[in-house]
Amino acid sequence: MTTTVRTAVVLLTALLLQVAVLPWLTISGAQADLLLVVSLAAGLSGGPERGARVGFVAGMLWDLVVVGPLGLSALTYCLAGYFVGSAQRSVVGPTWWAPIPSAALAGAASVFFYAAVGVVLGHHEWLDGQTVVIAGVVALTAALLVLPAIRILAWTEGEPLGLRFPSRPRRRGSFSPGRGRRRPLNTGFRR
Repeated sequence: MTTTVRTAVVLLTALLLQVAVLPWLTISGAQADLLLVVSLAAGLSGGPERGARVGFVAGMLWDLVVVGPLGLSALTYCLAGYFVGSAQRSVVGPTWWAPIPSAALAGAASVFFYAAVGVVLGHHEWLDGQTVVIAGVVALTAALLVLPAIRILAWTEGEPLGLRFPSRPRRRGSFSPGRGRRRPLNTGFRR
């Protein structure tokens, strides 16, 4: 399968789960946003351009399902994927945990952006106390789901889907369990 087909499978699966399963799993009346998580994961794993492309397609899929301004989700997800991908490359270091706070912040910011643009378009009911609850739930679930989503998006690029554990570099002069003895330090001098 090509990258495009795999990405389409991931997006359609996320849309199906968003529509069929997540309405049953709510926290204070709010639910996770899987399509946003996929957009953020695309930006974090593939850079700002990929985040914007995947975010736009994910948003258009969601806009075709929900009733609201057509294109608002596409704009929101596109910007979220782009900005989180840009921040990952320029500001955040290459640590395993860096995507977690990035996804949480971008998830909450996306909810507020969506609501603010909705208010400009005449949906004044979108900016109330429930918006803060929705932003919190989306931020929490984005933080929890972003690492598995990054692995799934890496699969769309051709990497194996299995778990990947980072290898630890061995310290020089440390105990080697295979030999049962301590290796001498390499000090650079020849004996």
